[in-house]
Amino acid sequence: MLKSLIIGALLMSSTASSASNLVSTGKPSSVIVLGADASPAEKTAAAELQSFIKQISKVEIPIAPTAESSATRGRIFIGQTSITKALIPDFNWDSLKHDGILIKRINSDLILAGDRPRGTLYAVYEYLESLGVKFIAPDETIIPKHSTVPLPKADKLYVPKLRYREITYTTVKWQNPIYCARLKLSGYYHRIPEEYGGNRSIIGYVHTFEQFLPHEKYFKIHPEWYSERDGKRVGSDIVSQLCLTNPEMKQELIKVVLDEIKHEPSAGMISVSQNDGGKPCDCASCRAEVARLGNQSDLLLQFVNDVAAAVEIQYPSFLVETLAYEYTRTPPKSVKPAHNVLIRLCTTGDCSKPLNSPANKAFMDDLAAWSAISDNLFVWDYVAGFANLHLPFPNIHVLAPNINTFIEYKSVGVHENGDFFNTSASMQPLKIYIMAKLLWDPSQNTDKLTR
Repeated sequence: MLKSLIIGALLMSSTASSASNLVSTGKPSSVIVLGADASPAEKTAAAELQSFIKQISKVEIPIAPTAESSATRGRIFIGQTSITKALIPDFNWDSLKHDGILIKRINSDLILAGDRPRGTLYAVYEYLESLGVKFIAPDETIIPKHSTVPLPKADKLYVPKLRYREITYTTVKWQNPIYCARLKLSGYYHRIPEEYGGNRSIIGYVHTFEQFLPHEKYFKIHPEWYSERDGKRVGSDIVSQLCLTNPEMKQELIKVVLDEIKHEPSAGMISVSQNDGGKPCDCASCRAEVARLGNQSDLLLQFVNDVAAAVEIQYPSFLVETLAYEYTRTPPKSVKPAHNVLIRLCTTGDCSKPLNSPANKAFMDDLAAWSAISDNLFVWDYVAGFANLHLPFPNIHVLAPNINTFIEYKSVGVHENGDFFNTSASMQPLKIYIMAKLLWDPSQNTDKLTR
């Protein structure tokens, strides 16, 4: 009975109000409605909307716990709550996965909602940006001043093509998490708190052979688990890898991986990936397997697929990530990634030109080949000049073409690997802003964003 009354009140009062603004000439003409079942991020979204509207207009719009309000006021429904769902009962909320937003007017009422956990916050930020708010840098937000704040001119339903959006320049790597949320970044390195939507997780993150089987723990008792170089087994996080044809090592790594997932089952993804810098194992067994399969990527994938099969038994929705990097960047000849294996392909080539230009044909051939065999493709893109981080690195003009290329070849995520040592070199704030905008919506104009 009570539910019927609430729904009835919703429908009647949504047509009764004639207000076309959230704020009219310095006076509130709307109320923010936040249901009792709102998530932490949806509560933050309501507070962010209230705060920024006040900074724009000097008017504080009240937040109400129910849909009941004066017939002379419009309502702003925040989040994927039961109240909002009652207004649009036929809407498919699963269509907003992943991180999608819904901005919808119903007469003088407004819905700002999205996919949980982050989408509603993103819908609020999208609306605020349509009013002229710009999140330029952690210490620089442009807020226009108006006595009237209008409703949106049009509805918007948008789902980003990239579900994993990450930038590792200094100011957004483990720093300024609220700014990262406002830029709609979602990666592991942004460490965004739950009340701002959180971030996507990956256990181990990258270069995990040494993390999971540290040579200090295992090498003395099992040197045969580690790579052979020039006839000698080597154990180090820098110069060695694992011997991927050793069955005992594989069983121990699977045991460690399952234990890691057990302690963090909500992460959804774990990295099983080669160390940084070391060459592959050169023992007779590994050389024979590489010759049989095709190349080093085949051997790595065969190993990772076995790990992923063991993971799937206990955690069927978990992804196992591995790198296509240095000696494994070349696509495999005979082994394909399992359906629960995610390939993180690292870019290479002439970074002054778009990756889809003739100068970068070798990388594009690899990208096309990996895309053809991978259900889950992720790109690790280098966007800083690591040879000398203090020199200018004029690559703004290639950012949009490259991100669009990654999406064209079915990438579900992009990590933009910037300069995480310096705070101001190479126009860092500008690049962060532009990249974040393009990762969210790659159709945007780079020149306009720059201006």
